[in-house]
Parts: sequence; C-alpha cells; structure tokens
Amino acid sequence: MKQVTCVLDCKHELGEGPIWTERDQSLYWTDIPARQIHCYTPKTKKHQVYDVPEMVTTLAERARGGFILATDKGVVLWDPATKLWQRFASPEADLPDNRMNDGKTDRQGRFWAGSMYNNWAPDGANRPILPRRGNLYRFDPNGTFKRFESGISCSNTFCWSPDDKTFYFADSFSNVISAYDFNAKTGEISNKRPLFDSSGDATLGVPDGSEIDAEGYLWNTRYGGGCVLRIAPDGRVVQRIDMPCRRITSCIFGGPGLKTLYIVTARDGAPPAELADWPLAGGLFAIEPGVGGLPQVPFAG
Repeated sequence: MKQVTCVLDCKHELGEGPIWTERDQSLYWTDIPARQIHCYTPKTKKHQVYDVPEMVTTLAERARGGFILATDKGVVLWDPATKLWQRFASPEADLPDNRMNDGKTDRQGRFWAGSMYNNWAPDGANRPILPRRGNLYRFDPNGTFKRFESGISCSNTFCWSPDDKTFYFADSFSNVISAYDFNAKTGEISNKRPLFDSSGDATLGVPDGSEIDAEGYLWNTRYGGGCVLRIAPDGRVVQRIDMPCRRITSCIFGGPGLKTLYIVTARDGAPPAELADWPLAGGLFAIEPGVGGLPQVPFAG
C-alpha cells in the first residue's frame, strides 16, 4: 500500500460529501460552511470552485445531467452548466434549525440522506451540536420521500454491500456503525444491528463518512481519530490508515479503475495547537490502498 499524499492543501473548515463522476472523470466535494462545491480533475490537475447560495452537505451525480444536493434547506437539483438551482424536496421545512448532512445514491438511483441540528449559525459561527434532532430519509426519483428513523444526532455513513442486501448507516455520536437488511427492489430497510461499536475507544474519535470497496469492506473515516479504518462485513477492523490530521470526514474511490481512495478532512473547531501540529488539516488526500471501489449510480430523477 502506498503512502497518503496531500492532493490539495485547501484548508477547508468542513470538507464533506466527496463523489467521483465517471462522466467527466472528476472528484466533487463540498466545504459546508463556505457554501462551496469543489471539483478536481486528476488528469489535468484542474481545481474549480463553485459558490452556491446554500450550505451543501453532500451531493450525487444526476442521470439527466448536473447533481442532486443535500443542503441546509433541504434537497436541491443543481447544474453548473445551465445554472439550474431548483428545490427538489423540503422534508424539514418545519425544522429551521436543522440541516442535512451525509448522503448517497443507492444502486437503484434513489438518493438517501440524513439530517442533524445545524451546528453552523447563519452568521457562520460554529455552535454546539444538539442531540437527537436528525432524521434518516430516502428521496425517490418522482420527488416523494420517506423518513425511516428519527432521534439522530449526526447522520453519516451511507453504503450498500456489493450484493445489495445490506445497508450501512451511522449516528456519529452514538459511536456505532449499524447494518440493516436492505430490500433493493422496494428500498426498505429492516433488522438494524451494530456492525462496529467504538464507544470504548476514545482515541478513534467518532465514525464519519464511509465507502464500500469491491470486496465488500467498509472504509470508515474517523472524525477526531486521525485515521481511516477498513472494516470487514463481520465488524472486524482489518486495516488502518493513519492520516496527517485529526478530523477526517469522508472518502470515495475514484481515478482510473476506481483504485484511488480520496479522503476529505476538516479544520472546524480545531484549537491552534492542533493546527500547528497538523498544518495540512482541511486538505484533500489520496492513497492507493490495494483494493478498488465500485461505480456510483447517478440519481435517476
């Protein structure tokens, strides 16, 4: 396995939601409080920044072109080429202090996302996260949506096993990544059980975003833990990648053959001493871990 390299020293407050697009062979991700979407094309090393009117927390490619976004106001359709910015769903219009957080499309083209209390005030100040304000949703291509769970502190980790029989999800501050039975045809989840419980090890921080590799193992980023863990389907940690910063937020496979694991990070809330010790905090990183990923399916709506 090769070493972790810093692709961009971009010093994001809260880098999140990375995706790899086959359409233009590029990586997209967001800096939530900056209200920016970033795009990096490895072949040309071109880095583009799009300023957007809402705090985008995650995104997915859209089959019709452009993207579907989760934001602090709900779910939006966005296309940088046509300047489209269109509200798709507002599941929490009655909860103005909430925002969406992590999310991803399943292989049937449905968009899943979860919410949390908005820890970024309107003036940009970071504020404490209030517990159990969030919900877990599925957004269908026809514009309808369904809520599956409530009482969530911080929604993270949206992944499916290669055989589409298992869904993975984490409420970060429970320190538990959960597995569910997944019905790919109906988009229903059931039989929730713990996959990996890290509540007994404070050095690992909390579980943040994740991705599945081609062998069905979960790569989980550890916010505050300074590492990425590869977790087997039976919950065993089989590999650990130590990172040159502490606040690791999400990852995605990309590049030729989906052999590169791209990792986004954050600086939010870090004291000066931590930033002095870890000056690359908030950067975009990459590593070739020796196993590849699976193609992402665009949103079908």
